Amino acid sequence: MKYPLRRVEGANQLTLEEFNTLIVQIEGMLNSRLISAVSRDPNDLQALTPADFLIGDSILSIPETDLSDVSTGRLDRYKLIQQQRQSFWLR
Repeated sequence: MKYPLRRVEGANQLTLEEFNTLIVQIEGMLNSRLISAVSRDPNDLQALTPADFLIGDSILSIPETDLSDVSTGRLDRYKLIQQQRQSFWLR
């Protein structure tokens, strides 16, 4: 996790709260990854994730707009963190 995080952060200096927000969002993404299907039924779309073991349920989040093509100079701090999170997910 450290290598992609360093590449994503780049020259942007984050405050402690911004960095904590980014780390918590990345943790949620990593704990939402698919481990395996729950059943062999093709109509059953439920999957087993690490979050099922940690909290007993899957982590759900609201889809956000893609910020990967927007220059960092035009973003406010929250959107900058979201752009870094999306870039981490691509890596």
